[in-house]
Amino acid sequence: MLVVLVLLSSLSNVLGHSWLSCPPSFDTNPVRGGFFNGPCERWNRGGHSTVKAGDRLKLGWTSNNHGGGFVRIALVLEGQHNRNKNFEQNVLKVACYGHDQRPGGTLYGDCDHPCNARPGCQYQSDISDVERYDTTITVPTNLKDGVYILQFASLVGNIKDPYFSCAKLTITGGNPHMNCKSSKAPVTYKCFRSGGPPMSKLTTGIKRGEFCYHSNKMGDVDDRIREVPVNVDCDARITCDNSVKKTKCMEEPLMKSITNGWNPKQPNCGNVKPPPPPTCDDKKQNQGEEDIDCGGPCKPCPTAPPNTGRYHSDIKHTIGDDWGTGVVGKIVVSIIKDINRRKWKLTVQYDNPIKITQIWGAVITSRNAGHNIYSFGKESWASPLKNGDKIAIGFQASKERSAKVVPLTLKFEVDDGSTL
Repeated sequence: MLVVLVLLSSLSNVLGHSWLSCPPSFDTNPVRGGFFNGPCERWNRGGHSTVKAGDRLKLGWTSNNHGGGFVRIALVLEGQHNRNKNFEQNVLKVACYGHDQRPGGTLYGDCDHPCNARPGCQYQSDISDVERYDTTITVPTNLKDGVYILQFASLVGNIKDPYFSCAKLTITGGNPHMNCKSSKAPVTYKCFRSGGPPMSKLTTGIKRGEFCYHSNKMGDVDDRIREVPVNVDCDARITCDNSVKKTKCMEEPLMKSITNGWNPKQPNCGNVKPPPPPTCDDKKQNQGEEDIDCGGPCKPCPTAPPNTGRYHSDIKHTIGDDWGTGVVGKIVVSIIKDINRRKWKLTVQYDNPIKITQIWGAVITSRNAGHNIYSFGKESWASPLKNGDKIAIGFQASKERSAKVVPLTLKFEVDDGSTL
């Protein structure tokens, strides 16, 4: 176990860095390292894009085998980009860094690049689709013509300090006479975190820039999220040379067809069209729904029925402030039947929402929108389960709506769908 943990720590230190790849950053070398000393890279090797005010623009970054964290996007005139404070006062949005959502992947910690990053020819078109290593913005409509610097500041995985990266944009066609002053906070997503510092390290003291996003009114940066970005062909994944499993990386959709890691694009995107508007029967959690096609503007979500799993003899659970402001829980399950060459899943339903922030002894494989039903799965280094074994899952969490959180039901399954 010690060897595995040391290896993962090493990967985090070597490959946990990240930078802006869509649009191309100041340093477009596809195997460059991260840059801690902001506000931008210290050199500019020619990354430069030309856009119009009001364009939708895809922003993406290389995952480099890491998941969890936050991204702050800001924009200033060239010449004002030498002080991070200027970017902090001109924030466009705070987005999620991304995490691995592929089958068998983990929501937290290291993953195999490209870690389910979105391919070129695709883009974020849904306000709830926030964990794919990219986002989209509207180029503000009230900017005077000129050269601007777009900053990407990221808290990657469990790294303690932000990485910085910048791209140069020539922007034309704006109306600088519009009044776009606002006291609103920047648009900010709720993201998965992976052991690193909280989002506040990027958001403390920041302000929404005086930006408009429509031709005749202020609006917000994601009001037009379904529109196709002008650079939809950009592929933020860059190259499999950044992957700890290059052969596996090359099997990811469209990975082999990225034309140039220095300015990564997908050929033959064709006429990319926006997706249809969300509905209450599209089998997606969108438009403010609490779960897939229910809650919010749709019909109420059903209450999950209690269940009883046979193959466990005890469940031990403690909730308390054992770690200062944190909440520590522990689940112990006794196995009374051999489980060989099968994946297992343990599902626990609680009486109140509880947001799990870290976990030991398993990985989180799914959770419901209400944060009261969690499924845990086998870790990659776990051995098969035998009669008499115990699974001990520890976690740290934050209580959301109640001081009392009690596990109501527990269900143990294997990958053929049977309940043990």
